[in-house]
Amino acid sequence: MVTSDVADCFYQFGAPRWLSRHLAPHPVRAGEPGPDRVDGVPVGASVLVFPLLCVLSMDFSYALHWAQSAHERVLKRAGSHFLRFLGGL
Repeated sequence: MVTSDVADCFYQFGAPRWLSRHLAPHPVRAGEPGPDRVDGVPVGASVLVFPLLCVLSMDFSYALHWAQSAHERVLKRAGSHFLRFLGGL
């Protein structure tokens, strides 16, 4: 497995809004990432922007557990043929 596969895995899982606030990275100046609008409102380059993730963050301690559990659930629903990949779970 290559690193991009692992990184992409987390971006397949949406994070609920209540959790997104806890996954948010540090604020940045609007001029750093480059947006000139936030929610349609023009912002200057020196304005602090508070990014909000809508997906699982790789550095969130439970992200790997949640992603693994979700994949196991998919395999279980797919039928007994796929249970061998889970060690018979």
